[in-house]
Amino acid sequence: MTMLNMMTLLQGAQGAQGAQGAQGAQGAQWLQGAQGAQGAQGAFWQAGLAPLYVANSIRRELQSNVDVDNRKDWLSIEPYNDKNLHSTKMPTVGDVKNIKRWDNGNRVTVIVGDLLQGIHYSFDDSKDKREVSLVYCNEKCEKIKLVTFVQPSQEVFLKQMKLVFSRAVQREARAAEIVLQMSPPYFQWMSMTGLSVQRTPRTLELIDVVLYFALGVTQQIKHLLSCPRPYEYSSVLQPMIQTPGHGALPSGHSTEAHLVALLLAALQPNNVNLKKQLLYFAKRVADNRVIAGVHFPIDSAAGYVLAQTIMDFILAHASTSSKSKGGRRFEVLEDVEDKDFGQAAWEKAGDVEYVVANSHSKLLLQLWSEAVEEMKR
Repeated sequence: MTMLNMMTLLQGAQGAQGAQGAQGAQGAQWLQGAQGAQGAQGAFWQAGLAPLYVANSIRRELQSNVDVDNRKDWLSIEPYNDKNLHSTKMPTVGDVKNIKRWDNGNRVTVIVGDLLQGIHYSFDDSKDKREVSLVYCNEKCEKIKLVTFVQPSQEVFLKQMKLVFSRAVQREARAAEIVLQMSPPYFQWMSMTGLSVQRTPRTLELIDVVLYFALGVTQQIKHLLSCPRPYEYSSVLQPMIQTPGHGALPSGHSTEAHLVALLLAALQPNNVNLKKQLLYFAKRVADNRVIAGVHFPIDSAAGYVLAQTIMDFILAHASTSSKSKGGRRFEVLEDVEDKDFGQAAWEKAGDVEYVVANSHSKLLLQLWSEAVEEMKR
């Protein structure tokens, strides 16, 4: 469930204070109440059942024997009369303020589309390289490799299988977390930062923007690298959840969890302890995917590298500064048979500074500013 759907459910569930079986349906700050109360107004309207309910009610009313003629009147409209029209000012074309006219879902879509301008991918499948790069083309038509992922060898994945099997003993202890984290763990982020639908709606919308942007980028890189999943090396492993139907490296869960951790830390730069806790939680989310049997540790490490790259890109587009760093490279540089995420030299840090030029997003800048103000409260 995305945050957009969750917000719809929660906002609708505010009116369901009488649903005592749904704890949290009062203001519904947690989805537990709304999920438990599928009859709550939010779920009811989102499911598209309300129009059918209204239509059925009208039908029953019209079939009743009580003043049928009068009941028909309120269903009819008056003939067209231009005196009944309202005058309105046409919005200015291209005005950043127009974004406020749209609902949450469409705002997110527009901003993500804005960020994707200039994003490209390149790959080299030669015997010595086998690598995929995320490339940014700015308004000066300068192409910059933001990050490059080198496809690990078959030998690397086979060595990592030993580690994946060793982590399976933790499945019983982590089962609840693993299932809960199959979707983005908004509630854990909320519990650590005080986020809520009512108090920080723009911050939650910003999280949606970076997650949808990351989703598009991650899936392209996964597709181009096409790295195998653990089950493809051994059926005995038997993952405890369904293995996703796309490539393994980089891990999407690791990318998303680390990206949101870096994002929330950037919104509260003076809270050092918060950043540590957010990154610790992101690492745990990534670990849980290995424990579940659907990822290798190197997938998680690659996700962390991609998260850092995307965060730099987001910061460059969400500020008046026009420069950021690119040139990161993910490559297995040492023996990984006994190396878990964080223990090996996974990354050669990028030191290539690139220019965003005039393409930093005014839409994202506005949303970022609103989120910063929310987090100051």
